[in-house]
Amino acid sequence: MKKIFKKKLKAITLVETIIYLALFAIIFTAIIQFVLSIQESNLKVNTDNTLAKQKIFITEHLEDSFRNTSGIDTAQSAFDSDQGRIYLTTSTIFKTYYLENNRLIFSANGQINPITPDTMNVTKFHLTKINDLQGIPRAIAVELELAHLTRSDRKTQINLVLSLD
Repeated sequence: MKKIFKKKLKAITLVETIIYLALFAIIFTAIIQFVLSIQESNLKVNTDNTLAKQKIFITEHLEDSFRNTSGIDTAQSAFDSDQGRIYLTTSTIFKTYYLENNRLIFSANGQINPITPDTMNVTKFHLTKINDLQGIPRAIAVELELAHLTRSDRKTQINLVLSLD
């Protein structure tokens, strides 16, 4: 006598398939959110690094200009304003710092050079004269605010006192 074996076919049911797809979707969503948060974090860090580098560059540029200057043309300079302008004199050249279209501009003998890149906005360039007892300017307090153009929530401040001595 032959035994007839009934083969039981095993298959995945529709309910199991839906459960697997739902689990896959949940895991996939979690992975995507994680990747996007890492990407956002990297963008913030890169923006902050760019701001920090720009802050160092501007600080060194201003310090170098003041180190080599013999005086300030106070008649042409604009103090106590967020749109400051300063004219520095040396024995051979005029140096000027001012804001134009939210960029810090450096001019030496008429040659104009933007100091800040297109990706940065300078929202404040405030200059304050610090006079000695005779009323002669001996230092300048500089307050400058930089903001990233596409990420305006990322800002930095530069506060310097630059001496003429």
